[in-house]
Amino acid sequence: LSSLELENLLGHFQLDNDLVAQLRFVLAKQYNKDERYHAARYQLNRISSDNPAFKDAASAQLLLHSLASKGPGRPMLLVVGPMSGGLSQLGQEMLQGVALAIQEMKSKVGEVNYRKIDTQGEPALTVAAVRQAIEEDHVVAIIGPMMSHSASALAAWLSVTHPDIPMVT
Repeated sequence: LSSLELENLLGHFQLDNDLVAQLRFVLAKQYNKDERYHAARYQLNRISSDNPAFKDAASAQLLLHSLASKGPGRPMLLVVGPMSGGLSQLGQEMLQGVALAIQEMKSKVGEVNYRKIDTQGEPALTVAAVRQAIEEDHVVAIIGPMMSHSASALAAWLSVTHPDIPMVT
């Protein structure tokens, strides 16, 4: 399964600790392979804190130890907008525009990692989802959300907590 498919599965099985730990371990190995070391460390640390009795805990600790000397790895760009809900048409058009720009940039700068965040047009959900993404990955910039209450809320939160991460809206 791809990282995205594993991340989606992880969101659906939060009540089964053993399954969540196994998904996190597989994700961590995938992130390590993809040179997303910050994300790999996040998943491995969650295993040790949430399920220390995980059957592959020793392997998870070995992998975590091997990542100690590595930096954050590949940067992640967040694309934030209403991908569902009443404003989903605008969000989908924004996502298509970003995907097109990234496709054009591949020939100049190589692979660009991006992750979409569905705000559903809700300011509180926007801030919570972006906060979670920043904890999980090496976020270097944010595109979106488009002009809205969500953009204002996110800009205010970012300016206080992560002034080093630029946001383009």
